[in-house]
Amino acid sequence: MSSDEEESFVGFSQSTASTSTAKPDDDEEEEEDYMSDTFMTKLDDVRPGVASGLRSQQREIRLNLEREAAEERTKKAVKLSRGELEKERREEALKIPIAQDTKGFELMAKMGYKPGMSLGKKREGQVDDAIKEPIAMDLKMNRTGLGHDKEEKRKCVERVEAHYTYMAKRAKISNLLIDDFKERKRNATLQKQQVGEVVKCRKVCQELDSRQGVQLPAEPWFWPSYRAKDAAEDDEDAKYFYANGVEALPNENLYELDESALSQRVEEISAYLRQTYSYCIWCGQLFENADEMADNCPGDSKADHDGEDNDL
Repeated sequence: MSSDEEESFVGFSQSTASTSTAKPDDDEEEEEDYMSDTFMTKLDDVRPGVASGLRSQQREIRLNLEREAAEERTKKAVKLSRGELEKERREEALKIPIAQDTKGFELMAKMGYKPGMSLGKKREGQVDDAIKEPIAMDLKMNRTGLGHDKEEKRKCVERVEAHYTYMAKRAKISNLLIDDFKERKRNATLQKQQVGEVVKCRKVCQELDSRQGVQLPAEPWFWPSYRAKDAAEDDEDAKYFYANGVEALPNENLYELDESALSQRVEEISAYLRQTYSYCIWCGQLFENADEMADNCPGDSKADHDGEDNDL
């Protein structure tokens, strides 16, 4: 190494040492206190992994908006089919008016057309019946004939009308069945009531005749008869007896009689009890004589007593 090189190296070393051992100037900022308010405010809302600052916040907001818009487009694309998307785009395109810088608009303007004017010939009696909007397109998306859609609509209307007719018939039949059920229910209730009245009258007649020492009823069916104790239920030759031990005819099945026959039975036995014992089955009372019964009994029929109940 030459003498000049040694002098330059020594000078560089001394300058480096002086720089490293030099004290900081008073103008330099002192180290911040980690407990000061200035230091603590820098730590507010600092989350791990998230950059702070206005630019990073704006970028995050923009990304969120783009993400939401992409999700909305994805949902809309999933809901709509390809044909529906094409239709929607076509309608959006048709809503946009013709630009004034096109050749078509220039030709129409030369013939006196202005934006907002209508096209076509006006009809008689109409103030303004011309075309103001483009004729809507009716695209055919299938391979059927031109009149197929109308035929399908006609068949659909016929099917609907046939269904309504069928439902009307079903409703009519249902109403008839309901009316028939109500009628049968009413008849069954009336029959049960009349049978109960006949049974009641027979018991009263037997008791009153027995008090008077009568051995046989005025009519065989006026008294109830009973099967012999030693006879089987399915024995057709079984003997029947009245309560006083006199042999009697078997009891008839009152439920096999119709409404008129039961009404006649009730009238006959009721008239016998009124004339013989002054007893009214509707009042349920035994009067002293016919005069007392005439004064206190409303009448000799159930209808007379029902009218009295309604008045009360």
